[in-house]
Amino acid sequence: IAGVHIIVNGLAQDQPISLSGGPRGSRWYRLIDVPVEVNTGIESRTEKLDGKTNPHVIRRAPLRVYDALQPVKKGLKADAETMAFRFEVPIEASAKVGQRSWDLTIKQGENKAKLTFGVEVMRPVVPPLGIKSLGFTNWWSVGNVASYHKVEKWSEDYWKVLEEYANLMARSRQNMILVPWSEFTIKEGDGWKINREPLRRFIKLFERRGVVWLEGGHLAGREGGDWMAKRFVLNITGTPINTPQGEKELAAIAGELNKVIKEEGWADRWMQHIADEPINVNAADYALAAAQVKKLMPGIPIFEATMSKSLVGAVTAWCPQVHEFQHGKDWFAERQKAGDKVWGYTCLSPTGPWMNRCLDMERLRPALIPWAMVKFNMDGFLHWGLNYWQADPFTKSVVRHSDIADDSGSLPAGDTHVTYPGGREVWSSTRLEAHRIGFEDAELLRVLAAKDQGKADAIIGKIVRGFDDYTKSAAEYREAKAELLQSL
Repeated sequence: IAGVHIIVNGLAQDQPISLSGGPRGSRWYRLIDVPVEVNTGIESRTEKLDGKTNPHVIRRAPLRVYDALQPVKKGLKADAETMAFRFEVPIEASAKVGQRSWDLTIKQGENKAKLTFGVEVMRPVVPPLGIKSLGFTNWWSVGNVASYHKVEKWSEDYWKVLEEYANLMARSRQNMILVPWSEFTIKEGDGWKINREPLRRFIKLFERRGVVWLEGGHLAGREGGDWMAKRFVLNITGTPINTPQGEKELAAIAGELNKVIKEEGWADRWMQHIADEPINVNAADYALAAAQVKKLMPGIPIFEATMSKSLVGAVTAWCPQVHEFQHGKDWFAERQKAGDKVWGYTCLSPTGPWMNRCLDMERLRPALIPWAMVKFNMDGFLHWGLNYWQADPFTKSVVRHSDIADDSGSLPAGDTHVTYPGGREVWSSTRLEAHRIGFEDAELLRVLAAKDQGKADAIIGKIVRGFDDYTKSAAEYREAKAELLQSL
């Protein structure tokens, strides 16, 4: 996708504005600005956590920054003297190589501006999204799809909105979907039964678009919701997982889930979560649960966001935070040699100079995350926040987190989401588009590496040395990308 952002000044408010030009398939969006109430912290969360100033932000808060991408519809009127737009052209794989240009016209009343958008179409083609693509998942909220888009959960209107999500995920190169299997699970006698028809419909909706990897939603969570709890309890029943009753319930739940996965032919692309972010204090309880799950779901990888090295043998698909991965990259390389997968994730940390996708960070950071993943031979990237809005995301970007009652524990700006609710549509963001560009680059880097590893390493090294050591120059990035394309 070739895109350009355009700022328009001197507009008359409440008057129609027209945007035209470009070939068939091109699209216009309005860029919507959102607030950043408090800057991201130097190590985690926000500056309110430790009172330290973070010098690695784009501007000092409070500020507003363009992020949401609203598709432009007919009848557009100016509601401000200055507005920002995005124009984009999808370049098909079959497009003729060479120079292209399109005249774009912006008009309001007698005032008119004509701009020429030039693009050089080159020979390399980004491989289609699918099972061999670099792993990418964004966790999503089933409930927020219903409440923020004002549709009844699992109604036909809900399914239509879900199609919008699937389309956006595929556009952004996300190839794994968090499967909310418990939404389709009902109590039946002493056990549980999964209603296959809606689950099958759900998975087909995404796999048709290339979102083919499946990650089973978590089986358990911390007892009492306490981060330092030593035990995990089953999410469906609340029973401690490593008790006689818990083991009986787990056998019924995971046994039914495994039966469905195997009979539906999903086993070769299913990864299962047990409990999110196990740490050393509850690693022993987690390991016991993992031993049960491996017997109940043989051959299914156990996929977990964790940095606890004591879980070797329990976890088979590791997902540490990117700074923890970088500090222990040799150890994780050994896990890969042993046959494990190694992903990485960001959330409310790391911050400061580290790559993440908060609102007050340069958009190069999410674009360069996939470059770093290729550099370090990682298998995928995870972020928890596709649409976990806890307030209107157009008016509030920094929200409180449940584990700390006051504002000092708030999540950094934009951490909860990279999408926006637009009626029955879901809108992308400049951060998600930057991520998409980076994942397209990463696929081309992998193609080059298969032919010339040294050349790929050299190109990456010009702009990325680590998740905390990278260029912040768009010009340097574009030079490296041009060299990548030319090398292919």
